[in-house]
Amino acid sequence: MRWTLAACGEDPPRQTFTKRLLSQKELDMKRTCLGFGAVAILLTIGATGQTRDEYLDIGINHVKPDRRADFDALTKKMVDANRRHKGDQWLAYEVAYEEQNTVYFTSTRRNFAAIDQGLTAFMAAMKEAFG
Repeated sequence: MRWTLAACGEDPPRQTFTKRLLSQKELDMKRTCLGFGAVAILLTIGATGQTRDEYLDIGINHVKPDRRADFDALTKKMVDANRRHKGDQWLAYEVAYEEQNTVYFTSTRRNFAAIDQGLTAFMAAMKEAFG
C-alpha cells in the first residue's frame, strides 16, 4: 500500500493561481525573447551575406542631337581600342524614353583607389591605341 499525504487526510501542497500564472508569464516571456533573439541572429546572418563593398563609377554624357552621329562613331573607336589593349571594363547605356541623347558609362569598383586604377588602365589603352 502506498501512503500519500492525501490518504492521511492532508491536502498536497498546491500552487496558488497567481503563482501558476506568474510562472506561465515568465515562461512565455522567455520563449518570446528567445524567439526574437533567433530571428535577429538569422536576419543579421542574411544581411551580412548580401552586403557588398562595391561602388558604381558613373559618367553621364549629354549629347547634342546634331552631334549624336559623331559621338557614336567616336564611342565605337574608343570601345574597340579599350578591348584590344585590355583597358578598363565598363558598360555604356542610354535611356530610350524621356531623356534622349544621354549616355551613361558605368563600372563597378571595389574601393575608391580602384577608380584611379580603372582610369589609369583606360587611359593607357587609349594612349597605346591612338598614341
